[in-house]
Amino acid sequence: MGVKRYMLRSNGLLAAICALVFLAGCGGDDFSVKTVTVSGKVTIGGQPAKGVNVHFLHEKASGFGKTDDSGSFKLIQGAVPGENRVYFTVTSGDNKFDNPEGGMDAGQLQAMAQAAPPGSAAAKKLGVGIPPEFSDPAKTQLKFTVPPSGSDAANFELPKF
Repeated sequence: MGVKRYMLRSNGLLAAICALVFLAGCGGDDFSVKTVTVSGKVTIGGQPAKGVNVHFLHEKASGFGKTDDSGSFKLIQGAVPGENRVYFTVTSGDNKFDNPEGGMDAGQLQAMAQAAPPGSAAAKKLGVGIPPEFSDPAKTQLKFTVPPSGSDAANFELPKF
């Protein structure tokens, strides 16, 4: 009886140790990205920028919003606190693909715009009219530091182009 009791106790202890190791491994990395609310206004040459797609890029995630008639926007998914690169695109014509909740997302639209031959009807429709220093995520020099509490003052004044 003593050997069986020892074996059961040993197996129970081993199972408890394995469970603890497993649970410790499960809680280690948190893969969810915390975002906060970001909104603001975009103007071009002092005038409200209507229908401009606003993109915030952080190393962990990106945020997207679209300006209304007054140039105001609110990022749909919010943005990651810290420094974000900012760029803008414009789509015109058929809006069925310009809906991140029900159609193509901002990244897909940007890829299509960059792949279209310069000056082509497709390039114009996808809004390659904004200069690369404001529309290309790799070339933009615009940055916005998102505070941990979010911001309603992400305002951008672009020159007329």
